[in-house]
Amino acid sequence: MFDAIVNDIANKFINNVLFVDEQAFQPSISGDSPDKQKTLDVVAVARAFSDAEKICGFYAPKTISDIEKCKKLVLKPDIVVLDWDIKIDVAFTKEEEGLDDETDDRGHYSLELLKTIVEEAGGDKLRVVFIYTGETAIEGIVEEVLSKLGAGFKKNGENCEVYSDNIHILVRLKPDSKVKYTDYSRFKVSYGDLPRILVSTFANYVKGLVPCFAMSSLTAMRESAARVLNIYNSELDAELLGHQMALSNPDDAKSYLTSSFSSAISELVMDNPNINTDNWVDSWIDSRFASEEKIISFMGSNLSVSSDKLKDFFSKRRTIPLKKNINSSFSSNYNASEDKLKKDLSILFHVDGEDVPLSRFEFAALAHHKHLLSSCNYAPSLTQGTVIKDNKGNFFLCIQQRCDTARVKISGMNYTFIPLNKNKLAPSMGAIALGPNEYYYIRRSSKEIVLMHFTPLQDDRPVKAVFKDGKYVFTNTEGDYEWINELKDMISQRIVSDFASHLARVGVDEAEWLRIEGNETK
Repeated sequence: MFDAIVNDIANKFINNVLFVDEQAFQPSISGDSPDKQKTLDVVAVARAFSDAEKICGFYAPKTISDIEKCKKLVLKPDIVVLDWDIKIDVAFTKEEEGLDDETDDRGHYSLELLKTIVEEAGGDKLRVVFIYTGETAIEGIVEEVLSKLGAGFKKNGENCEVYSDNIHILVRLKPDSKVKYTDYSRFKVSYGDLPRILVSTFANYVKGLVPCFAMSSLTAMRESAARVLNIYNSELDAELLGHQMALSNPDDAKSYLTSSFSSAISELVMDNPNINTDNWVDSWIDSRFASEEKIISFMGSNLSVSSDKLKDFFSKRRTIPLKKNINSSFSSNYNASEDKLKKDLSILFHVDGEDVPLSRFEFAALAHHKHLLSSCNYAPSLTQGTVIKDNKGNFFLCIQQRCDTARVKISGMNYTFIPLNKNKLAPSMGAIALGPNEYYYIRRSSKEIVLMHFTPLQDDRPVKAVFKDGKYVFTNTEGDYEWINELKDMISQRIVSDFASHLARVGVDEAEWLRIEGNETK
């Protein structure tokens, strides 16, 4: 089952859980006391997480000062479990918190902690928060949480949860809760089930082959900290400073470290035998496709697919040529070239409702585009691989040597660009994807070269874009050029190499029939 694979990957990533509950460490309550449903059996919880090989911590706030300390603590663990009705003792007064005598303060401090977690997470960090309560009006708790967090959050009332792209908040009942309605009993969670449910909730972020790869890679990085630090050790400090002082632009020292570090991380991932999407494919196919056959449109005709056929097709990928594999696995008779078949292969693995053009673009961008994780808090530079757009909607790719663009005199220089054409015109040398179904082509012709003059803001510095009207632009005497993206180094270098090799062609006089004979494709 693919869910089991996903849960295992999420489980390996999660190390620790923090419980915030003022009932922690309180004496156990016997009988039918109303307070029993709010208690937390620390021993039972700790045993459950110990069995699941997870570190479990408890914090029992008693004062407002404790709550303030707790706002820092809740930012550390992978998962936070909050009691809903946190009561404060002597230090708490309603006047101090701005609450009148009629105010119901249940949930007041839990919402404060929750808002702290959400604000610190932003859009970058994954967070799972479990509101574990003895209060039975859990639908009201969901509404209060949604109201407090506001824009960007949605609710699933059927499952008593509030969520965004990177934050998941579940409301569940403690095992001794006295539920009023039978339907609410399904939201009771025993202490023994807590680790499983928390892991499966976190696993919602990892449901896919690519997310599984990414999460496994992050786990490998964390588990290989010693190997990394053995290479990036303090004996290199003096060399770093000597290198930085020798540079005309000292900021380039960070680029050196970043480039080498990303290479080291790539080695860690490639070296890990457990990170291999091939091992997960059969389970992934079973989770998405029924065993019954389904008709899809492929290469202009109908094709019958099923989970068994797709698994058979994938299993023979290394032993049978592509066209033969497709025809034998799906009982088809395609005569198209393999290149045409390759372009549409992903359609076989998509399901109804998925945006195929968007998926294809985003997958291509992983290998082609820089700045996929950039927060755009810094201005991009104009360098080899930069794609810009003029005020007429024309796109240009910078092919200037990278070393020339690193240190530009205050007088500026002419940058070399080649235009990107929406239409594929011969002789073309590959495509660049700038959006779903937005492919631009480069003609291999010296007549295409365009020179544009740009100047840096400081001497011996790269030309930097400026933020203007919600976008980054490079400005010269001709106007503004919008920064669109930057291609990865190897991609841009390949384009430059192909372009330059064509410029070096030699024209000679020869018999025309012999020239044609040499150019013909048999």
